[in-house]
Amino acid sequence: MRNPANFGELLRHLRKRAGLTQGALAAKAGCSVALISALETGQRRPTAEMVRTQLAPALAAANDARLLERLQELATPGSAATHDVANGVLLGRDAEIDALCQRLMNHPGRLLTLLGPPGVGKTSLAQAMVRVLTPFHADGVYTVWLGDLSGAELAAAAIASALQLVEDSRPPEVRLIEQLRRRKVLLFLDNFDNLVGTQTALVADLLKACPRLRILVTSRTRLKLRAEQSIQVQPLDRHSAVALFVARVRNHQPDYAPTPTEQEVIDELCGQLDGLPLAIELIAAHVGEMTVEELLAHVRTDRLTLLGKRAAKLSAEQRTLTAALQHSYALLTPAEQRALRLLSVCDGGAALDGVAALGIDLPMVQALADKSLVRLESVDDGRRVRLLETVREYAAMLLTAAGEFNDAQQRRLVWCVALAEAAAPQLHSAEQTRWLRRLEPERYNFYTAIHFSITQRDIVSAIRIVVALRHFFVARSHLAEIAPWLDIIEFEASSLEIEPRLWARFLNCKGTIAFYRAEYDLAGAYFMGAFKNSADANDRREFAYAADGLGVLAVNRGYLATARHLSQTSLEQAAEVGDDWLAGIAQMNLGEIARMEGDLNAAAEHYLASLERLQRVGDLHFIAIAEINLAQVYLHQGDLLRAEAVLHWTLTSGLQAESVQVVAPALEKLAGVLCERHTVSARHLFSLAQRVRQASGVTVQPVDRQDYAQLAAQLQPLLEPANGMNPFAEDARINWRSIQTAVQAILEQRTS
Repeated sequence: MRNPANFGELLRHLRKRAGLTQGALAAKAGCSVALISALETGQRRPTAEMVRTQLAPALAAANDARLLERLQELATPGSAATHDVANGVLLGRDAEIDALCQRLMNHPGRLLTLLGPPGVGKTSLAQAMVRVLTPFHADGVYTVWLGDLSGAELAAAAIASALQLVEDSRPPEVRLIEQLRRRKVLLFLDNFDNLVGTQTALVADLLKACPRLRILVTSRTRLKLRAEQSIQVQPLDRHSAVALFVARVRNHQPDYAPTPTEQEVIDELCGQLDGLPLAIELIAAHVGEMTVEELLAHVRTDRLTLLGKRAAKLSAEQRTLTAALQHSYALLTPAEQRALRLLSVCDGGAALDGVAALGIDLPMVQALADKSLVRLESVDDGRRVRLLETVREYAAMLLTAAGEFNDAQQRRLVWCVALAEAAAPQLHSAEQTRWLRRLEPERYNFYTAIHFSITQRDIVSAIRIVVALRHFFVARSHLAEIAPWLDIIEFEASSLEIEPRLWARFLNCKGTIAFYRAEYDLAGAYFMGAFKNSADANDRREFAYAADGLGVLAVNRGYLATARHLSQTSLEQAAEVGDDWLAGIAQMNLGEIARMEGDLNAAAEHYLASLERLQRVGDLHFIAIAEINLAQVYLHQGDLLRAEAVLHWTLTSGLQAESVQVVAPALEKLAGVLCERHTVSARHLFSLAQRVRQASGVTVQPVDRQDYAQLAAQLQPLLEPANGMNPFAEDARINWRSIQTAVQAILEQRTS
């Protein structure tokens, strides 16, 4: 073997050369299989001591002293307690991580709760476990940050969103069980504290119905379930605590080397901080402003003074952490203190423009990040500011005490309205994918902004947010989350005078959300309300939108004459106001009507006209929908080559837009095109489409059910399920890269 630079690669080579499985090597080395896997995949790196005393003897059968020596060279020098000191997350935790991973993997309950006070490192420990356990869960590992929830009732929806499940009319709990029943998945539910008691049954139901599911939870209290194992996470030992303190200082002073006397002071300082990682990081961030001796004196004298009367109500660990927070806060400049307080209104963090809207500039954010009070994270092509939930709670308390709560919330509300309305025209443009990704991290800010506007009786701002983000909620499957807010807004607005045009937009929004939740009667009622309100207000665009919604419902019910009248009306009104997107949607519905009537030439004309309009605005999602419909016509006409060419382009668009509603039917119709000429490819494409539908929950629209049934009947005999088993019984995780790879492989197989 060449001289490798990668520890995991060399370990794997030596293990195989010795004729050992990962389990056999783990047994001989006296460690866990999870650790061996993590070492081979590069997620962990052992100390040289571990290689010399455990791994090398276990690998002796490899009979290559030179490579065993190289293995030791590639290990981390020093003791396990200094592992990953740069991040300060795993100091002294190696043995604990291995033991916890084994407990979760081997216990029949499949539920492990990490308990402990704020700042003890529960989340960091759980994240380290997730990295180790990922290779053992074939269908994925999903992290759900529950601390950002604006209400406990959103827990199931938040988990469904993390799994990228597309909504339908069923409750999120039902969809979760359906998708996880056969999948080997690890769920990490962080910050379950506020859900204990209200959402504990959800965890129990998931475990009962999904025998391959494991759940890792962090919380301050136990869930009190029979399946639960609970472990109290302990603070760092003194040696690891000191190492963390020094490492944190070196982030800002790379050459920092404490003298023996300073080491003793740091040791005592870490003892005063009870070995809590977050408290240590907060205090260490001030080295340079104060000496370690001054920091120790300050912590000794001010620890309880800073806490005041609240100290008696807190546990020892909470007193320690709160004292560290107060101490760190006291050392900020007045401007930095105000900035930290204002940032507490950001639910789940905020993009830099949102932070700027609060009156906070980037240098101020960086100053707070340098003191470990905020985190700067990269998300797609932007940056976000995020507070640890513990820090946020503390800052929020200070914000209220300073009388700044309403002003900060109002600033955030103004920003949310502006962001939503800036996004609205882009959500049906060529920029829609970028904007959907831009909006996703802010959705909890939108929810809490809506809540604040309602408490302030500013219903208009709440309406402006939801109507602007209508397509976002649909495209990103947040229907169950937004639906209750729409009901509250409607109730609160019932006693107010809302401008008729805005109210028509709101009713159209409610109709759209109800339609995509398959609540068709309810959708019809709201579209009809919007139809009347927009007519009274002489708002042609909202009138056209409502007419289109009613037309789509009429098509689904088979009332084709009514549907044609409504869709034609929508087309005329949209064209008069110059709205190509809405006119394109109405034209598409006219194509659906013609197709259902068997007039394929007329259907093709409508679809081509729809496509032309939609291409002007660049909406990839609806462009792809129009292309699918057009390809269906070509398929019925026997023009397979043209149908195939259109569907290839559609698949590309659907994958780019990450739209299940596009990709699944495109795969099915492409399978129909190929079923006679390339049976194997057709079988694979149709099977992949069913897996995509099952993994997402997307069903066939009523208007398409007849064509789908005919296609399924044609392809079903080709699927040849083994042993009479349903070939679609195994669920697949929605992973756009893997879907794209699978499609490419199938199509390349056809041409080879």
